[in-house]
Amino acid sequence: MDARSVGIISNQRLMRKALVCLLLSLPICGRAGVPFDFDSIDEASNTLKDDKIDILMIDVDGTEDVLNVVSKVRSISPSTRVLLLARLFDEKFAIEAVRSGAWGLMRTQSDPVLLQQAIQKISSGEMWFSHGTMSIALQAFAGRDQSRESALDRLTAREAEVLRLLVRGYHNKEIASRLYVSESTVKTHMKGIYRKLGVNSRVEAVLLYTNTTGAPLHPLGPPEAAQFLAGEHPPAERRSMAASKQLQAV
Repeated sequence: MDARSVGIISNQRLMRKALVCLLLSLPICGRAGVPFDFDSIDEASNTLKDDKIDILMIDVDGTEDVLNVVSKVRSISPSTRVLLLARLFDEKFAIEAVRSGAWGLMRTQSDPVLLQQAIQKISSGEMWFSHGTMSIALQAFAGRDQSRESALDRLTAREAEVLRLLVRGYHNKEIASRLYVSESTVKTHMKGIYRKLGVNSRVEAVLLYTNTTGAPLHPLGPPEAAQFLAGEHPPAERRSMAASKQLQAV
């Protein structure tokens, strides 16, 4: 991750600048230079179009219609992975974040060490959501009709190959390199995959694939990574609740 770039979107200037200072102090981001910071998706769009941002952190409390912003990021730069930062959020919002294409969600009250771990995991192709969130998301896909689930059979051999690499966490550029094709060709395959699977994001495609085939999902962050009740319980009780969610998700 040392060579990867990080960006921040928030209309709260103090929040942005504080995050920039924090990121520069983290070993995982220190050598990547000063993080990009923007007050809106409009300001970030040109940089995103140039594929200059690998991980984009979005302040939920400082961004209007944040899930729509996540969709816009995905449309402008499919290879950019979004980590949402929120002071408070519930399970419903977490599920919607997964569906919108976000790669992770964490509380702004979290320890900086967790932020570093989240960036590490997301950069390596893993998602940063609680096991409970991912379990519910998978159940939602399990409830879809058979024609949607059997859509994998309609993928071409190359599309299936691209999807398998996507499930393993590869970026578009990395997929292109492994398959000896151009990045634009990979993007064309991705569009075909979305259309045939009836999904709108990489995350949805991965969830549908893992739910249908039984393939393992990439490991998630630790139980502390995303707590739904955002501080309503003491740390020990939150850890107990998180452990319970993990067991339920197994």
